[in-house]
Amino acid sequence: MASVPPQVQTTAKDTFEIPQAIYFDILPSKMTTISKVLEFTVPLQCILNDAPQPVQYFSKSAPDVVIRKLVEQSRQAWLDGFQSVMYSHLSGGVVTHFPLWVLTFWLAVVDFKRDVRVPWTKCSDWLAQQKKGSKKNPAREELVDEARQIFSMMP
Repeated sequence: MASVPPQVQTTAKDTFEIPQAIYFDILPSKMTTISKVLEFTVPLQCILNDAPQPVQYFSKSAPDVVIRKLVEQSRQAWLDGFQSVMYSHLSGGVVTHFPLWVLTFWLAVVDFKRDVRVPWTKCSDWLAQQKKGSKKNPAREELVDEARQIFSMMP
């Protein structure tokens, strides 16, 4: 990207950046508390519809690999004149053209699930197990409750 003029780099950044007006409606802020992160609903990566040939909707690649490849190739596609992303294999004649920043959003969702949601969900599940086992140990139960309280305050 070093040989790309600065004006083109700026335009590309604007094209692939999630608009600020909707960013926090679709992704949690870094200041969102852990308990709210655990409640935050993120969209599914795939929705299967009834289709004449459902095999078209499946891939042997993990979703994040596909999304990362799309993101990697998106800058060159944009330089080549592409302005949107779409599901090209859908039948029925209805095609929705999504803005290119949708790729940035999906990558953020994949990273959020892997780097934030999964580890904190494991912590929350572990605390739930500790809570069940602490009925005979008030001090332990108090520690679990304190940890849950911290989850509700700590971003």
